[in-house]
Amino acid sequence: MVKKCLINDALIQKCYDNLLLGMSQTACAKSIGVASSTWFNWQKLALEGKRPYADWWFQCQKAEAELQANCLKSVKLAMDHGDSKAAMFLLSTKFAGEGFGKQSQVNMNSQSVNMNYNTKRKEKTDDEIRAEILAMLAPKNSQVPE
Repeated sequence: MVKKCLINDALIQKCYDNLLLGMSQTACAKSIGVASSTWFNWQKLALEGKRPYADWWFQCQKAEAELQANCLKSVKLAMDHGDSKAAMFLLSTKFAGEGFGKQSQVNMNSQSVNMNYNTKRKEKTDDEIRAEILAMLAPKNSQVPE
C-alpha cells in the first residue's frame, strides 16, 4: 500500500517559517510530525526532481539562505558600529581558509616511560625504593644524588 504524500502548501510554509527562525532540519522534521528518516527520504526525492518534494526542498533551501543573509546583515551592522568581535567572527567563519580561521597545533610527541615496579617489599626500606624509582625517572645522562 502506497502512503499518501504529506507535503502540501501549509506544510511547506511551516517548514519555511521554522527554518527561517533558525530551527535545525531535524527539529523542523519533528515539528511537522515526521521522522528524520522521512525528511531525508524527501530530500532524496527532491534531488531527483520529483514533485512536490522538489518544491518543498526549494523552499527549505530558500529559508536557510535567507536566515544566513539575515544573520550576516546583523553581524555587518554590529561591525559598522565598531564591534570588533563581530568582525572577527565573520572573518573566522567566512574566510577561515584564507588565514583568519581558528587554528591550533598541539605537539603530540611524547616518550613512554615504563613504570613497572615490584611493590612487594621484603628487604628494601622506603628510602631504597624511593631512590630506585627516582633513578628510573631521571634523564639518562644525569645522576641522582644519593
